[in-house]
Amino acid sequence: MTTLWFLLAVAGYFATWLLIPWVLLKKTVGPASAVAWILSVVFLPYFGAMLLIVFGVNRIERRKRFKQQASARIGRRLPSPSGTDDPRERFGDLQRRLSVLAEKVSSTRPTAGNRVRLLSDGEPTFRLFEEAILAARHSIHVEYYIWQPDRIGTRLRDLLIRRAREGVEVRFLYDSIGSW
Repeated sequence: MTTLWFLLAVAGYFATWLLIPWVLLKKTVGPASAVAWILSVVFLPYFGAMLLIVFGVNRIERRKRFKQQASARIGRRLPSPSGTDDPRERFGDLQRRLSVLAEKVSSTRPTAGNRVRLLSDGEPTFRLFEEAILAARHSIHVEYYIWQPDRIGTRLRDLLIRRAREGVEVRFLYDSIGSW
């Protein structure tokens, strides 16, 4: 019986030392994940190794496959920059380099015809938000970090419900923890 335990201990020890280089050489594992997996394998030799084999490998491959599929879907929806419509032709050197970085990180490309407006005051922001909700023809997608059922939040909620009843697709996403 003690021989069996000894053999299991030795097997766990060697499995630990074989899994550590494998984690380090895996290109899809980020540095924080690699350290976490190595610590779990070292401090929990059998259990950590089993967790790595069951969750680490499949999860990493699944995440990589999901990102590739999402990038392909996004790429199909975006208009292809062509000829003079390519906004990168008007970019300076810094903007062009940032564009290349953004494409590598997000697998998307810049598009023309976008506008950004910084809104820092509450009342004008919500007034413009209401105007945008009323002007929507097909869909409304709203994402909030914090939403409260106060006067403004209730007014926006009721407006979104009204627009949904009128046939506009409404999607509302908020952070329930941030909204506590």
